[in-house]
Amino acid sequence: MSAPAPTPTFDPRQNRPFMVASPRTFSQRWGPWLTALVTVLSALGFVAGFSVSVTLLTLVGFATAFAGIWMPGLGLFGVAILSTIDPLTRVYLMSGGLLRWNSFNYLLLLVMFIVLPRVLRLHDIHTMLLACFTLLLTVHLTFTPAVDVGVYNVLNVLAAFGLLIFHLRAGNDRFMLFWLAIVTGCLAAVGGAVFFVQMQSLPVINKNAWSAYPLTALFMICVAYPYARRAMPMLALGGLAMLNTIWVFFSGSRGAMLIAVVCLGFLLFYTQGIQQKIGVAVLAALSLIVVIANFGDQQAFAIHRIDKLFDDSRSLDSRTSGRSDLVIAGWYIFRDHPLGVGTGGFGLAYADLIDNDIGFLGHEKGAHSAWVKTLAENGILGMVLLLAYVFSFAVHGFRHRREGFLPLGLLVTFVIASAFFSREFQSKGLWFIAASYISLSSYRALSGSPELARNRDSVLSRLTGSRFHFAEPAAPEPEHAPVTATE
Repeated sequence: MSAPAPTPTFDPRQNRPFMVASPRTFSQRWGPWLTALVTVLSALGFVAGFSVSVTLLTLVGFATAFAGIWMPGLGLFGVAILSTIDPLTRVYLMSGGLLRWNSFNYLLLLVMFIVLPRVLRLHDIHTMLLACFTLLLTVHLTFTPAVDVGVYNVLNVLAAFGLLIFHLRAGNDRFMLFWLAIVTGCLAAVGGAVFFVQMQSLPVINKNAWSAYPLTALFMICVAYPYARRAMPMLALGGLAMLNTIWVFFSGSRGAMLIAVVCLGFLLFYTQGIQQKIGVAVLAALSLIVVIANFGDQQAFAIHRIDKLFDDSRSLDSRTSGRSDLVIAGWYIFRDHPLGVGTGGFGLAYADLIDNDIGFLGHEKGAHSAWVKTLAENGILGMVLLLAYVFSFAVHGFRHRREGFLPLGLLVTFVIASAFFSREFQSKGLWFIAASYISLSSYRALSGSPELARNRDSVLSRLTGSRFHFAEPAAPEPEHAPVTATE
């Protein structure tokens, strides 16, 4: 007879579970190799140029994502890489044309089609709300004056479903979150340095769009950080978080700066122990000293952007870089069309406005805000559905607070709600953090270790003063099982 399978045991002296003779998971085998690969390719930009680095990373991302059709764990690494560099890819590599702009979206749609029965069986409240919103966007394509722009918007929203499927197909790899954070954190940390060294010779990129590059890595670090119990993983994640926060600050995007500060607060909340707090603080100080010493001009630019926002001598339009005009225009369009002008129709509706107090009248303008865009294009119903989707994470986290999901649910709601004030639906990082929360809280994918729940309970006990005993969860019902590689 064969020997019995090893069982989990718990060492009370170390207050952490360990597996006797536990085999390495998929992420433990592939994570270090992918980390080395993306770090080398990012650093290659110092020699070959930033655009070359972005091209090679995009090829690696697509190759691993395609391989994910047969190897789901590798596919999740691939879409994480593509989600991180997506704002760079759209500017430096795939600019122009509906097809080239949406290569990543089409990949996600392909995987959704392959596992379509499972997509139709997704039952969580977040997915159902987003499905209703997507259906409304699609219906509003029937009367939009700009069908091509509207189709692009729908494709960007559909990406959220594809990213969730990639998460669920990866199964219960308890180290996947950590390695996703390490891979993307190293990619953006090194790539950010390359970008700011060569920024003057590169094509101009929108500040808000570029900030999504380090922000996406920061989001993945936030999702993984609560599950890091040992000092070294926490220090590694904390150091990468600090570097990427500095790049967000240097971008000059004030909305992104606010999101990054809240993310740092989230990480500080989950940092346990005096030694770990001191270690993270020392890393943060060293990172600031080294980076600021080498990027003084970017520091001055970022501070100028913040000062400009609070400069009373400037007009509101100047302080908000024209965003206040877009908000007013969105309200005017909604006032005249309470049901919306159709998905993608904001630009033409803006050009038709008659108001002497708004700039660039007679010219098409992008909404640059998912909230403004939805209000103008999809009316009151679209706004209600989008609000319900964004705040569903906080509500769900509150309902499952005894399981420790409240802090992450609040973070996801804040991140998406804040980001939608300065960007539309194209940011894959927002959909990625939403998919991470859904897979963890509603399907328990990527959380197959008792250590994860125990860490959530320890944090919750600090909040409430009570203690919660962790018990192994019962096996999920068949309809709740994550999508597997064979389905």
